Amino acid sequence: MVFFIMVLAEKQTHKIIGASCIGVEASELIAEIALAMQHGLTIHDVTETIHSHPTVSEMVLEGCEAVVGKAIHKKGRPIHH
Repeated sequence: MVFFIMVLAEKQTHKIIGASCIGVEASELIAEIALAMQHGLTIHDVTETIHSHPTVSEMVLEGCEAVVGKAIHKKGRPIHH
């Protein structure tokens, strides 16, 4: 299985303004992003929401964490001390 998600957010406010998803479950993943956008949520609102593990829906969490450099399952992620 191959999945890809990219979340776009405003630079100053981190308000979610869009996303792209590719994969078998893309329609399931984009639903969470659409709900977040409809309610004006930020990247931080999504990352502070519990996502069950292991699930495909965790990709939304990882996609949002990647926006602020905190994704832990991403190749080349920065290491924070």
